[in-house]
Amino acid sequence: RMLAVFKSAGLEPEATRSLEADISAARPKWLVAQTRRAIAAGDLVAAEELIGQLNAAGIDRATQTELRRGVEIRQGEAQLVSIGDEVRAAIAAGALLEPAATSARTRVLAMRQTNRNHPATISATRELQAALVARSRDALRAQQFDNAQRLAVSAAEFGNSNEIGELRRAHRLRQFVSALRRREPLPLAAKARAQVDAHGLRVEGIHEAGGVCGRGVGERGHEAEGGAVEPVGRVRFR
Repeated sequence: RMLAVFKSAGLEPEATRSLEADISAARPKWLVAQTRRAIAAGDLVAAEELIGQLNAAGIDRATQTELRRGVEIRQGEAQLVSIGDEVRAAIAAGALLEPAATSARTRVLAMRQTNRNHPATISATRELQAALVARSRDALRAQQFDNAQRLAVSAAEFGNSNEIGELRRAHRLRQFVSALRRREPLPLAAKARAQVDAHGLRVEGIHEAGGVCGRGVGERGHEAEGGAVEPVGRVRFR
């Protein structure tokens, strides 16, 4: 602009030639600096326009490749943020695992494939896992055991946590009680089964409390006490 002002003022060409040469020499550096500033600000449209001028300005290939890579990274980050918003919408709609094509799980897996360590990916993964754990607990309370197990397995797919550990213990307790009802020789139920067989007891239900124990009335009308099996809940026999 300054050069145009000087030329319009009617100065002799010799007077502006040196200034024009300085501006031409500084232009490549200015373009690179402006491109980097646009990338940092997330203005990818402006960055693309500036990159289009780099070759004509004589910018070396290595610098052009670096700047284009910067644009690609920012585009990927913007895409992750957008998919993260879709994950939250799917969770709010209850679409954790189904429909498969648009479920929260499918979108989180896509984010993890792109960049599993990006903050947007980590946040979306944690939110989905928490939702899966909560839904699995609800299914357990509703005695929808197959669905509860499916949700728990999907939650564990994204890593271990205290909540996942508690959920596993809840599922083991459910398996324990089912084993008592079916009289299946699961390791967890071995001691309690012996007590059931010895006293002719039957399982009445589960009561979450201190430890697993039994108390009930046998075939001959006497009371029987069961020993501790695992500190995850209380089973009452009758």
